[in-house]
Amino acid sequence: MTSAGVQAYFRENFADARELFVSIAGDSGLHVASHQHPLAGPDGETLSTDAVTIGEPDAENLVVLISGTHGVETLCGSACQSLYLAKREWQKLPVNTTVLIIHAINPWGAAHIRRNNEDNVDLGRNFMNFDAPLPKNAKYEALRAAIDCPEFRGAERDRADNIHTRYIASNSINDYVDAIMGGQYEYSNGFAYGGNAPVWSNRLLRNLLAPYARSARKVRVVEYHSGLGPYGYGAAVTMQVNEDLQRVQSIYGRWVDAPNDTSEKHKERFHKVQGTPYDGIRETLADAELSAIVVEFGTYPPFESLRALLDDHWLTQSGDPASAMGREIKQRILEYHYPADPDWRQAIADRSAQIIDQTFRGLG
Repeated sequence: MTSAGVQAYFRENFADARELFVSIAGDSGLHVASHQHPLAGPDGETLSTDAVTIGEPDAENLVVLISGTHGVETLCGSACQSLYLAKREWQKLPVNTTVLIIHAINPWGAAHIRRNNEDNVDLGRNFMNFDAPLPKNAKYEALRAAIDCPEFRGAERDRADNIHTRYIASNSINDYVDAIMGGQYEYSNGFAYGGNAPVWSNRLLRNLLAPYARSARKVRVVEYHSGLGPYGYGAAVTMQVNEDLQRVQSIYGRWVDAPNDTSEKHKERFHKVQGTPYDGIRETLADAELSAIVVEFGTYPPFESLRALLDDHWLTQSGDPASAMGREIKQRILEYHYPADPDWRQAIADRSAQIIDQTFRGLG
């Protein structure tokens, strides 16, 4: 496929990206199961997560491609999923294999250009055991007032920015990122809020996977994200450790990062997280050999991307998304997770094709 042809799969808003995905699947004779979200989009449009299943329903091998855990990151994953369908490589599936493509698991966040969902929940922190005591994030507490500053510019904002600066100086940039991005479960209007119960998207993901629990023996999961890592590259990250980590690295390369691995090799590269979709997938498909990665398509320097996320948090809590400033903040957070640069988009398409090829070869 030519570079110009590839660019056509990168759409500029969720409605267009969803329409493209559904139309490609339909034109290919594939069934699309649409799961309507209870809320509407910013223009009153219907929102849904769409799932396409290819292959034998009771196959022992299952490949899952997921986009949109973080809503603002949906568009790059959507393009990768649409490209996979359009190339029709799925017509040559290995025997005894099913492919499940889950498009925009957090459709509300995708449509509203938000990382979080309709409940201000970070879906990537929501797959917790809510019957047990939830973890405390003491680091977040030190920054909470600054993060929730109601003023965007002015003396109060200057004081809040000084709190951020002093925290980094007294600790480290890694501690700072952990404090903000690691997740917290106490403040429902705060940043990186993990929720107090499984949200709509959490429940839907488990329901979409549950039918495969009986038959699937080898499961390979690719979850598309963006905004972290080197510009124009898709860094493979896994939450798995020990023998599972070794298997993932045998499939995707020795350079796969593992934030939960305690060795020197991984401990400083990505912030620690908990309650990720991997946890829900592992519980739902408990009897399968699971190899799961997150592909992080890098964009701009991480500190800049974090600033854009914090600005959007301010906009949601204290600003007006319809104002000129609100539109500017939305455009900036989108660019930081989905650059308009055609070379970036070509690189993402190429990397996704490589990852998918590795995924199928890794079934053995």
